[in-house]
Amino acid sequence: MKAYKLQFTVWLRTFGVLLILACHFTQQSGNAYLVMSSQFFNIGNSVFFILSGFLFGIKSKSAFQNILPWYKKRLLRIYLPYELMLIVLFVADFLILKKVNLGSWLPQFLGVQAWNGVCGATQTWFVTSILLCYLVTPVIAKVCNEVRNNRGGTVKLASLLIILPAILPYVINGIFADATIIVPIFWYALAFLIGANFEKVVLTKRNAWIAFLLLCVGFCVRLIGRAVFDGTILYNQVIATYTHAFGAFCIFYIFAVLFEDSKAVKVVSSFAAISYEVYLWHYMFTDGPLRLFGISGVWIVDCALVLCVSLIVAWGAHWIANRILLKTEIRKGR
Repeated sequence: MKAYKLQFTVWLRTFGVLLILACHFTQQSGNAYLVMSSQFFNIGNSVFFILSGFLFGIKSKSAFQNILPWYKKRLLRIYLPYELMLIVLFVADFLILKKVNLGSWLPQFLGVQAWNGVCGATQTWFVTSILLCYLVTPVIAKVCNEVRNNRGGTVKLASLLIILPAILPYVINGIFADATIIVPIFWYALAFLIGANFEKVVLTKRNAWIAFLLLCVGFCVRLIGRAVFDGTILYNQVIATYTHAFGAFCIFYIFAVLFEDSKAVKVVSSFAAISYEVYLWHYMFTDGPLRLFGISGVWIVDCALVLCVSLIVAWGAHWIANRILLKTEIRKGR
């Protein structure tokens, strides 16, 4: 796969983090309609799972022959920026709130907190899910490679990945709080399968318009589902998760068509490079002991303030993490 053909992923990564920012910012607006819109912007999380699975699927022929270095690199990339953020939040909790709940902080530092994150870090449920995705990636890669040239096997595998998330909530709800932490694994795996077979995907503007119309239909289904089934497993863990994933795959295809041969401009590339750090840090300034919303009294001004602070801090954290990673590689080379 030629590098320029994957430039759309840079645009998509930037768009994904903007969706997440919009989700959390609208939740702070105080306007009922804007708050309601946050459920659609939250699709950004699904975009990231799909994007991650797809990019590893592209490399599936060679990247997983020696899995230990891959695991090490992924864990460092996840945990270094994550722990830097948590240290700052922990100190803020201690100094500002004057209390620290070690029972909540221990799983938070380990990255296994799921939905039980501490105030200012509840968005990091993503870390638990993506770590689960990485854990099973070698298995996903092996299965995808086995069906790569088998159309029937590929269709069966894709069908299984699509169907299981509808069954899972009803099977494990008595064991876990819910299935939403585990379900992203299936979308990640489906995107991995797409990446492994991406040379067979036909990209056309006509299909992109169809994807856009399907995206709108998915949003309508989400609204109807909420009106009729809100508060049930069917809505919370089936309709909501399916419409999110379905919409994210539609957005993925649209971006693949729109930016197929379009190199990302520098500002987009720079933003995409720190997208993970922006995701980690922005919520600390959105909802937590260092909350900046409410300072000016004007919501849009507070949005700009939180965005600027998040970008500056995220860039700094990205620089520090990369320096540590570089030193690790240098020591390894010696």
